[in-house]
Amino acid sequence: MKGSKDNYSLMIDLYYFRDNYGDELSPYLIAGLSGKKVRFCRPFSWKRITLDVAICCRDILFGRGFHNFSLAYARTAPVVLAVGSIVGLARKNCIIWGSGITYRTDPIEPGACYRAVRGPLTLRRLREAGCDVSGVVMGDPGLLLPLIYRPKVEPCHEFGIIAHNNDRKRFEVLLERSSCRDKFLFISLRTNRKSVEKITDEICSCRRILSSSLHGLIVPHAYGIPALRMESHTIPGDGSKFEDYFSSVGIKTYSPVTLNSENCASLEEMGKLFNGMEKVSLPQVDLYSIRKQLLEAAPFPTVIEPEKSAQLEFLL
Repeated sequence: MKGSKDNYSLMIDLYYFRDNYGDELSPYLIAGLSGKKVRFCRPFSWKRITLDVAICCRDILFGRGFHNFSLAYARTAPVVLAVGSIVGLARKNCIIWGSGITYRTDPIEPGACYRAVRGPLTLRRLREAGCDVSGVVMGDPGLLLPLIYRPKVEPCHEFGIIAHNNDRKRFEVLLERSSCRDKFLFISLRTNRKSVEKITDEICSCRRILSSSLHGLIVPHAYGIPALRMESHTIPGDGSKFEDYFSSVGIKTYSPVTLNSENCASLEEMGKLFNGMEKVSLPQVDLYSIRKQLLEAAPFPTVIEPEKSAQLEFLL
């Protein structure tokens, strides 16, 4: 049966984007929660595989090499889609566990198995596509990270600045000019040089976070660190993924804060960005219930019992 936990006795086939912290959380989380190996695998599509074969032939012809994950397709075996705005890429052989939309009009595959989605906007999109959502729970799997990784770092930076990869250079230039540069940490989400754990350590070394990346908000929130969304005009999508997550944890949608040369000139000015933002800088609902539902909805056996998901010291 598609979606049964019994399907994953040895290996879990998982589709995710690569080299970006938020997306790389998927294999890290699922391996840690299941205790099983995770294998990169693409949802099967004749149109997509034809295009990828053509791309591989071109790359080989021009000496660019061949990556074995380029044609890592599963035609019938179930493929899990978890962390990320990738629900629109699902096919009939996919199991969705916590993915979300990028646009409100993202295509939805009614024949896929939906166990959990990121938030109510994605759930609404499923309903519009005619999916049965009666058993679908809501929550981003990134909120489960503290259950399997506990950083051994103390806060030593007043602010952490997390820029989406599309914003990185712009914010680097802006922050290098700040007179309080040594008081905050600029955190890159590129994982080709840093591990998921190293970036998580960097996040947890900050007392407050400003981020234009979605998982630059979700992970701090998971660890109880106040975080606010920064303005960006380069991130793909219509903003739905932020509203989707915010509404799933009781945060009212708000206008992103603007980081500029004036408010990053001093710690006092940066601190003012958080004034009056207490109810939007942290989740306003009990994360235990979200974590418990996500673990119960997981399409694989978990090494953590759902009822014990709040019994870690720092979550009490």
